[in-house]
Amino acid sequence: MHPLLSIVSVAFMLIAVSAPPAAADDKATCFGGTYTGPVRDDNVAACTRLIAAKKDLLRAYVQRARLYIRRGDNWNQAIADLEEALRLDPKNVEALSLHGVLTFNRDAARAVAEMNEAIRLDPKSAVARNSIGFFHNAKGDYDRAL
Repeated sequence: MHPLLSIVSVAFMLIAVSAPPAAADDKATCFGGTYTGPVRDDNVAACTRLIAAKKDLLRAYVQRARLYIRRGDNWNQAIADLEEALRLDPKNVEALSLHGVLTFNRDAARAVAEMNEAIRLDPKSAVARNSIGFFHNAKGDYDRAL
């Protein structure tokens, strides 16, 4: 065997051993701490790896959007992630609700339609109800918000 080939073979084995964490670890990191505690960069990175690996795509897109929303630092990416989630499942209640909240300044009619559709699909969804309440509150319609 040519000496260069053996060096390349060893290099490939080392790369394989140092591959990114397993999908199970990424799922725990991406989906863990959903509603409490600070959002860490590794939470977002784990969701990004799941998306790149095409594993649990719908949940990973929605979760990464929620993480960006909680951090308040990447609204455009959150919207893009929610749009991708809606492309995968146009009836996803959480994606409809959150997308409506993030886009109501751009297209209020579409935003309200998305939030109302989310409530129609799951009348008991706290996310959907909270989203439409947020919208009405922002518009100054406090009675409807309640």
